[in-house]
Amino acid sequence: MDQNNENFEHGPSTQSFKRPRAQDYVRQDIQYATREMIQATLASTQTGIPNWKYSLCIVQKSERARMCGFGEKDRRSLSPLPIVQLFVSDENGKPVDIENIEYNFFVLHATPYKCGTREEASLVIHPTSQLGFKNQTNTRNLLGNLIASGRKLKDHEGKSGIFFVYQDLSIRTDGDFYFEFNLMYLGFQGMVNIGVHPMSVLASVESDPFVAYSAKKFPETTPLSRAFSSQGIKIATRSDKKGRNTSQEQ
Repeated sequence: MDQNNENFEHGPSTQSFKRPRAQDYVRQDIQYATREMIQATLASTQTGIPNWKYSLCIVQKSERARMCGFGEKDRRSLSPLPIVQLFVSDENGKPVDIENIEYNFFVLHATPYKCGTREEASLVIHPTSQLGFKNQTNTRNLLGNLIASGRKLKDHEGKSGIFFVYQDLSIRTDGDFYFEFNLMYLGFQGMVNIGVHPMSVLASVESDPFVAYSAKKFPETTPLSRAFSSQGIKIATRSDKKGRNTSQEQ
């Protein structure tokens, strides 16, 4: 080994050596981006993002749910959980390459509504407020994370896209509901918007209705399963959870 190696200076013992100083590795030609340089590369809009066209498509929609009530132990997620895809095009309607999109700054907010109305179903009166307490207490009707961040993922056909995946949503009350998903951008002129500047909704989409059942009415089996069960096939149904057929064979 070269004793005059400029990276390591060996001492009297092979167990000790002097490491190179950090400044020895600093390149003198490195330039760090300043705020002025960042702003110069941004689009000439208020938020600094390009004036593109944004559209949303619900690629997986919720169909049913079992209400979880006001406890915290027996939470059942919506089935299936909603997944929304973002599509971006330029002023001429040409699709924008997702590699040129800062998808991490896009978020999607889910708001539940009662079917047939524009009445939000985000809050519900807690049962304790109906037992003679003076102050009415409201609580969230939709549990879980109502905001999903944009992610670059591949779908089941191997196609890349920007998706918003809701991984944990439950609902307290029964009834017919639908979602409104609103797309927003968290950036502002190259920085994270912490709420100082207003955020506008870039795109919205409404889901198809889904039904939230009570525990007693939740359809655990299909009509086909019940038909086979009545013919002697051992299939667990709501009226026969142990798999024994209680109907008489014809």
